[in-house]
Amino acid sequence: MGYRYTKITQGADQTVQLAKADTATNAAALNFGEFALLGTDGTDVKVVVTAAGNAGTRGSAYTSANQYDYYTGAVFNDVTGEGTAAAGEATELITGGYAIGDTNGIITIEAYNGTGNDGYTLAAGDIVEVWAYYNVGTGSGHQHDGLVVPTTGLTGIDPLSDTNTRISFKSALGTQVDDNVVLIHDAGKYKDVCKMIEAACNAHPHGGQLITITDVANSPSLPIVDQFGLGIIGCSINYAS
Repeated sequence: MGYRYTKITQGADQTVQLAKADTATNAAALNFGEFALLGTDGTDVKVVVTAAGNAGTRGSAYTSANQYDYYTGAVFNDVTGEGTAAAGEATELITGGYAIGDTNGIITIEAYNGTGNDGYTLAAGDIVEVWAYYNVGTGSGHQHDGLVVPTTGLTGIDPLSDTNTRISFKSALGTQVDDNVVLIHDAGKYKDVCKMIEAACNAHPHGGQLITITDVANSPSLPIVDQFGLGIIGCSINYAS
């Protein structure tokens, strides 16, 4: 299961620049990964803004069920949710409070008094956190966060860096370009990743069953994987186009 998270300290602008793919670079957030549904806000994406001081402003839509601090559960300082956010208050933006670019990984946060009043006018120093993984937001079916393949589809395992290993599979679309999974792990674990994949391939030679290699979001016990002490902290899934 893929899982992506980034935490950015904002300037006084309303955009958050996220890298679109593992080949892209960005000073604020490297290798965040590609959104499955570009241009669709609220789909497997969660955006939380934590106020640096009494400067950022919430829209009037942050009332009732939306008026509670994301981390503490406390009612917002201004009670109604609308108005200036108190320092340290964490606001989860509701659907419509932000938009995802149609062709890139840029998230644009609506101003507090925009259409629907469900936005948040950022102040310099505010912290914006973005999560993306299966079923995190109000939608479902994030296609880049789960990949099931037969062992016969494995085409290669390559060290991209001391902490990044790419595992390649035959394209699910039948193209000549591989589907790739990049594991982010402890330094110097490339050979152990290879050993882990070998163990998984040979675990059930007579019929087999589904074996989970990584699920960063839920951190379940994975006996075949855990024995190698990989320290996996991230997973980027990139389908061939």
